[in-house]
Amino acid sequence: VSNIYRLNVEKLEAAAAAARESYKPKRKISPAKNDPLTVDPSNIAPSTVDPSNFDGSTVDNKLPIRGAMIDPDPSVLKPDPSDKRSSCPDASQPDPQTAEQNFLTRHPDAVVFSAKKRQWGSQEDLVCAQWIWGRIVSLYEQAASDDGEITRPKEPNWTAWANDVRTMRMLDGRTHRQICEMFGRLQRDSFWVKNIMSPAKLREKWDELVIRLGRSPAQRCVNHISEPDTEIPPGFRG
Repeated sequence: VSNIYRLNVEKLEAAAAAARESYKPKRKISPAKNDPLTVDPSNIAPSTVDPSNFDGSTVDNKLPIRGAMIDPDPSVLKPDPSDKRSSCPDASQPDPQTAEQNFLTRHPDAVVFSAKKRQWGSQEDLVCAQWIWGRIVSLYEQAASDDGEITRPKEPNWTAWANDVRTMRMLDGRTHRQICEMFGRLQRDSFWVKNIMSPAKLREKWDELVIRLGRSPAQRCVNHISEPDTEIPPGFRG
């Protein structure tokens, strides 16, 4: 605790009053010019205040100064670096089953899906992806007959493949038939057959394939009316 000074207030007030009474009559200040600079210091009597009337510090200088007697606030103590626990409560993790149910509610046609990656495909998308995979496997099997070191490729991620087919169908406006026809055409090309091995790559190179391989597979126009066939089939009379 710091030094404590106790002053005897009563003695101090008595000494101050005595001092005022002793020098008040002897002050000679010009009444015409109440200027503090005209005061003659010789006319002011010395103070009669007895310094012995003031009590000094009651703390013994020889005694050591002790620290605070109040215990420190534990809430302001420095944290222990070894304590790895987080001060924030753990956020509740979403239920995977609930997330999947919500995903299927938004996409009821999904037969393969990944709610985390937001990928899905319908039954038709999956069948189209499997057809493409079958053509690739046949290509490897044909090559393996000539070179025994060629092995069958690893089976793909069906969710990703079906999602790529669905993307071509829903965003690019391709039908499953057009997708399969385009993939069949590129497999007859010596360059593209080695460079397109997935629906994702097929979608990426679609426009270039149309230019390189000719026009895209014809789309059936719903407004087109077929001409009547007047030819008599063989075996029938006219």
